[in-house]
Amino acid sequence: MLDDVRSVLTDAGSHPVMTIVTSMALLIGVAATVLALAVGSGAKRAERLPFQGLEPNEVVVSATTPSSSGVEVGLPSSSLTRDDVQALSEPGFVPDAVAVAPTAGLRTAVDSVARSWTTDVIGSTPNFDQIRGYSIAGGRALTTADVASSAPVAVVGETVVQRLFDGDNPVGQQLQVNNHSFQVVGVFSARGFSGAFDQDDLVVIPITAAWSNLLGNNTVIDQVLLQAATPAQAGAVKAQATGTLLQRHGFVNPAEADFEVHTLKDFTAQEEQTATAVEHTLFLAAVALLLVAALDLTERRGLAGRASVRAARPVPLVEELTRAAMVTVLGLALAAATVGLVRHLIGGIPSPELRLSSLAGGAGFGVLVALVAWVQEAIRSGRFVRLGQSSRPGLGSRLGILP
Repeated sequence: MLDDVRSVLTDAGSHPVMTIVTSMALLIGVAATVLALAVGSGAKRAERLPFQGLEPNEVVVSATTPSSSGVEVGLPSSSLTRDDVQALSEPGFVPDAVAVAPTAGLRTAVDSVARSWTTDVIGSTPNFDQIRGYSIAGGRALTTADVASSAPVAVVGETVVQRLFDGDNPVGQQLQVNNHSFQVVGVFSARGFSGAFDQDDLVVIPITAAWSNLLGNNTVIDQVLLQAATPAQAGAVKAQATGTLLQRHGFVNPAEADFEVHTLKDFTAQEEQTATAVEHTLFLAAVALLLVAALDLTERRGLAGRASVRAARPVPLVEELTRAAMVTVLGLALAAATVGLVRHLIGGIPSPELRLSSLAGGAGFGVLVALVAWVQEAIRSGRFVRLGQSSRPGLGSRLGILP
């Protein structure tokens, strides 16, 4: 192996310009391959994760796009009614939905004894937690009895806990919303950010309490959230909900309807398209660089053959693989160092995910360059290296593979 490395370095010293060109093409090609695979992995991973607070099996019926909490709040009016919610809850209309929850609320200041914080106050029903993927870290969730009695109770997110209660347990304490007092009965488990959206910055109260205490007895429904049994069934739930509401609202063309129905895939479609375009571009660049590297290696072998006493010696495959391995390692390091910058530089794509398979793909690119260059040089010289034959005791001959 050391002999192969010395041979590679000797060739590099003989033709430094071509060595630099070839090495840069190979290095960037390896990095481009790794980054392309990382972008593809990131896009696939994004399909399985919440986006702007939306779950993969969630379907949202609304007139506008989600707010910072993923739930629209504070609409002055809405075409959605409680009868619509009832219809969407019927298995005969939307058979693939397993849970339905209406929402209504507003973004407003919420006060504790000593602090104030502006957040989304969302009125909903007990199914809200299940559909949005929330769990309870302390206290309890909303109940059907809370909704039936318009109980002045609230479940809060971790951001609200930090902002209003300085991280202390808020269960049993009071908070004020528009001069109405609500008792905190539960705390959601922290979920962190989904993109730029803080999933913990919310207060959830019974929708009936929101109507009577915050919205002036206006029984407006901002959104209806539906949950499919699996992400694969979200499209079916969307189609069933759309058909049900088109019939109820008297529309034929969904584009003219007074509501919108979206799934997570609808919101991430643009990011996925951009990620696919970036992935394909990087792969094309890698292929082009592969050809450049392979052709330059072949040309350099020809120059060395004509200008040195080693002209009669075909290039062993092990030597070519050694050459590629030395640059491939640098290419893998370059990809690992820059993968975090890709999304910031390009924008509009899910965060690339650097995995072992991505690095293996980059290493495979380097091996492919070596194979292509070796085959081209063998064809050019008209002499294929026979197994076990060598002009020096290199690794290939010792293993009985190639000279």
